[in-house]
Amino acid sequence: MNLTTAIETALHRLASRVDQLPNYNDIALALAAAIQEHFTLRARRSATDTRMIGSPLDLVEGDAEHRALLEESRIVRAVIEPSTYRDGPRHVIVGERQEGKTYLAEQWLLNAPGGVERVLVTSSLAMAGEIRHRLGLKNSDSRVISFHSLTGPGRSARADVEYGFDETGRILEQLLRLKQPPHLLTITTAAEWQGRDA
Repeated sequence: MNLTTAIETALHRLASRVDQLPNYNDIALALAAAIQEHFTLRARRSATDTRMIGSPLDLVEGDAEHRALLEESRIVRAVIEPSTYRDGPRHVIVGERQEGKTYLAEQWLLNAPGGVERVLVTSSLAMAGEIRHRLGLKNSDSRVISFHSLTGPGRSARADVEYGFDETGRILEQLLRLKQPPHLLTITTAAEWQGRDA
């Protein structure tokens, strides 16, 4: 967590106590103490919280028997399942800020196979506008929308469109009115043979 976030967190904690702090020095000392507490708690949490990004098969040592059964199941499913069925998304892009996640999402949008309509769903109207501008699209281009366009009375997704989501955590945070981004997301991805090969 960066210093700006730490200060915002500290100020939020202090907001309910401002009437109890008589002068500027007391506010400054209380803010410094709150920031120090924030980083101390974060360091404590980091020491015991193992980072998990990737496949469970890569993150946890599984036994050989489980892996063998899983492979058998995959072979059977590949034969009997219709190829149009999907367990989940074909593409899942993860990474920290500025690593190129949105760029890849934009490329996915622009490089749709012939006859396929794709829509990129963003976390805000402003972000949708930024992406349209960056890609040289008109403001009215419905291929880039905010998730708000899919929620509310009379609004829904279309079955014949491939939807992609940029900043999924932010979208969930707003939809569910969370006070902070989710700490964990699990996503079932499509198997190799499932869905359109795109």
